[in-house]
Amino acid sequence: MKKMKKVLAVVLSIALLAGMFTCFASAKTHYEYKKYVLLGDSVASGHDDILYLPTEFIRVEGSYSDLVADALGAELIPMACPGFRTIEMRYMLEDDYDYEDDFMFHDTADPDVMKARIPMYRQNIAEADLITLGVGGNDFGTMLTWLVADVMEEKGM
Repeated sequence: MKKMKKVLAVVLSIALLAGMFTCFASAKTHYEYKKYVLLGDSVASGHDDILYLPTEFIRVEGSYSDLVADALGAELIPMACPGFRTIEMRYMLEDDYDYEDDFMFHDTADPDVMKARIPMYRQNIAEADLITLGVGGNDFGTMLTWLVADVMEEKGM
C-alpha cells in the first residue's frame, strides 16, 4: 500500500509539472483579430433606450462592440442597424433572395441606401477576422406584432 501511494504521488507530481509546462509553453497562442465586423439590430448597434443615439452603421462609444474592439486592438467595422432582421441580412448577402417589398427595411433604413451598401457589406464580411451577430427582438417581435395587428383588424378590434 505504501509503495502504491509513492507511485501515485510521483505520477501526480509529473502530471502537475507537465500541466504547468504546457501552460507556460503556450502563453501566446491566441489569434490576433485585426478586423472585427459587427452585424445585427439596434441592440447590437448600441441603441440606448434613455438617450437617443444614431447607431446605424456607426461605432457607438461604450457599446459592447466598442469595448470588444478596444480589448482586442481590432478595427471595428460597425454594420449593425436598428430594425435589421434576418430578411434584411439575407437581402444584403444573397443575390437571389426572394422577399416581400412591404416588409423589407420596415421603419428602419432607406432601401436605396441599403442596396448601395451591399458590395461594402459583403466585402467587409469576407475580410473579417471576427464577426459578432446580435439578434434582438426584431426577428420575432416585429413580425409577431404585425400578425397580431392583422388579426385584430380582421376581427374589428
